[in-house]
Amino acid sequence: EKWGPEDIKTLRALVASHGTKWTKIGEMMSRDWQDCEGKWKSMSYARKRSEGPWMEEEEKLLTEAVTRSLKGAKTDPNDRRLVIEGVPWDAVAQVVKTRSAAQCQYHWQKNKRWEHITANEEWQDGDDEVLIAAVQESGATEDYDVEWDQVVPNRDAVITKRHWRLLLQKLSDRAKSKRLMTFSEQVDALAEAF
Repeated sequence: EKWGPEDIKTLRALVASHGTKWTKIGEMMSRDWQDCEGKWKSMSYARKRSEGPWMEEEEKLLTEAVTRSLKGAKTDPNDRRLVIEGVPWDAVAQVVKTRSAAQCQYHWQKNKRWEHITANEEWQDGDDEVLIAAVQESGATEDYDVEWDQVVPNRDAVITKRHWRLLLQKLSDRAKSKRLMTFSEQVDALAEAF
């Protein structure tokens, strides 16, 4: 059912008096609670959503909000799944204020999460070169051919492969051409870049 001006006015009044008790609001409006919640979120985000490149302040707020939410998690904040799955994106968007939950999640997953992950794994100077040289020397033709747990001393397969992907992302960000490269081309390009 479409939302008319009176419905929106009623929704605003109910949220003002009942907060985000969506089940109650849905019952009072004779609508599904998810419909009410979705409409409220779309109205809220439409008023304050920015488009285009992220400003430095937005980046800072995003990192702080996600880091705070991960520290409040009941499991290990360095668990890599949490960096993707355990973040309350609506709450993060409320902190950022200028971006929607979807924008925050996408930006974090595309750009920021790798910084968070690698910052917590303390890669040392020279580790990138060791990683690249070891992959190059392995003769692997695809990433699944690499024995990731044996590439860099004292690094497990998950951490090593994630760091490899970070390096590829950095390489992609610098590249003028965005064409897809074969694994061998990626290895050669990283060796040349680092």
